[in-house]
Amino acid sequence: RQLQVAGAIITNGLIKLGVNKEGSLNIPGGKPTNSMDGRSETRVGLRYIFPDGSESEATSYGCTCEGWGVGANGESVYFNTASGNVGSSVYTNTFTYTGSTARSTLEYKSRKLRVTHDYHPSRTPNLYEVTVTLENISGNTIADIPYRRVFDWDIFPTPFSECTTVQPDPSLVKNLVKSSNDGFMSSNPYATFSSRAYGSASGFGPFTDLGPQDHGAAFQFQFGPLATGESVTFNTYYGAAANEAGAKEALGIVGAEVYSFGKPKTASGGCADTPNVYIFAFAAVGGEKLFTEPPTLVPSHSPSISLRPSSAPSLKSSYIPSIISSEGPSESPSKNPSDIPSISPIAIPSKTPSDAPTIQSSYEPSTSPSKKPTITESRSPSSQPSFFPSDAPT
Repeated sequence: RQLQVAGAIITNGLIKLGVNKEGSLNIPGGKPTNSMDGRSETRVGLRYIFPDGSESEATSYGCTCEGWGVGANGESVYFNTASGNVGSSVYTNTFTYTGSTARSTLEYKSRKLRVTHDYHPSRTPNLYEVTVTLENISGNTIADIPYRRVFDWDIFPTPFSECTTVQPDPSLVKNLVKSSNDGFMSSNPYATFSSRAYGSASGFGPFTDLGPQDHGAAFQFQFGPLATGESVTFNTYYGAAANEAGAKEALGIVGAEVYSFGKPKTASGGCADTPNVYIFAFAAVGGEKLFTEPPTLVPSHSPSISLRPSSAPSLKSSYIPSIISSEGPSESPSKNPSDIPSISPIAIPSKTPSDAPTIQSSYEPSTSPSKKPTITESRSPSSQPSFFPSDAPT
């Protein structure tokens, strides 16, 4: 169903997103976060649901700095509830959603690009997948198509003081132009691409566990040239795990080629591996897969969820599974222990990318969902989060 709404809160039972109608994150109306953050935040950006049903947050504290922008031969559209949106006179927008999916489609009124952000559960409950499609509807080849996505990490339970990882080196990824830790910059792809220095580090990618300080992640891609009638499709991922090993397992399952981690700080001022490691990633952008896929599709440290594909009543997509959850604060994940092996990352990719974005003459999700494996995720009671109350903001 098409709705005239500002956005929607969607969830798969483990990850929760607040999606604006234009496709960026951060909207009001959620349940208060776990009180250990000292804030009880109700705006929803990207959340992780603990075994007791309480929720942590990663981007809506303070500055709601998360958004995207795309350009077409010098003309851009961009959306970010903090740094600003392009004027509504230059685009048209449709938005649909269910309890676990959301889809935003924009068109330039100048008839240059059609841009679709399709949010749906991925192959692992630790990540939401966003299939982004850029379609040339101009009638002419578009040579320049920059795409930018920015994210200010504010990681529970120490928002405004987090450690950030951005990998790999942009030179190893065909479509990645640059990356940095500046989640506060404009989402306009034609605006200056900046960073936030930390000590001797410039803040431009790549880097690992930079911080703690108040910073985030930003990525600029280039997808031109694109002939008339053609489209390019790639995937973005948002999610979290109980620790870095779980986060890397999740990235291995979806074949991530570019990623950022956001971690809280420890009581001594270092980088913490618990109670949550947040994930922001991309695939099908011309890089190599950075992590091996686990031997089983059973990510560790999460509620028991069974994902089985089914037809969604209001969104034509082959990616929409039936989720054992419902929107709202009443969700209470179960705790079924299991022993999951940890996975180590593979070596940094070579400079000859083999996984370029999909380019096709048109793109429309299938109305007949394809078969996907049943994914069962379980989290041990021992993974109950360990918080750092001394680090909670006052």
